[in-house]
Amino acid sequence: MKKIAIVTDSNSGITQKEAKELGIYVIPMPFYINGEVFLKILI
Repeated sequence: MKKIAIVTDSNSGITQKEAKELGIYVIPMPFYINGEVFLKILI
């Protein structure tokens, strides 16, 4: 069975407390994966 996670960035307005209560992961912006920086891009 595949696992699914709900993830948002720190610009979402969801507090750490709310995220914990809702089971949502909040990542800081910008964030890094394998040393590469990723920024929030609005489309």
